Amino acid sequence: MLKSYKMFDSADKEDCIKVIFYADKMVVLVVRQGRVQLIQTFLYQDTKDVAFYLLNCCRQLGMNQEGVRLLVGGLIDRQSTLSSELHKYFLQVYFEDIDESIKVTDELKELPLHYFSSILKMAVCA
Repeated sequence: MLKSYKMFDSADKEDCIKVIFYADKMVVLVVRQGRVQLIQTFLYQDTKDVAFYLLNCCRQLGMNQEGVRLLVGGLIDRQSTLSSELHKYFLQVYFEDIDESIKVTDELKELPLHYFSSILKMAVCA
């Protein structure tokens, strides 16, 4: 995840929280003032757990959740309750896209690309 961040996202100097969602856990990368502050895996059971962990990261690292860019990918749907919960607390929620340099098959293009963006970016870094 760190290699992927450095290759594709590190030019952005904004405060950022990058989250990759799995079925019952999320991997969180927090960048403040251009420097990586945290990489952590959190287990969660519901959307309130997710909000709690992300808001706690902001509080502990002195970041304003309204000003931080939240970049999400993995197993999250745009119309889900999880997405709605994130939009309650964060003003800048973005679904991760795939860099133009990464070519995807037509089969993958039929699905939301943020499902695979982190995996594809990591594969390029390997």
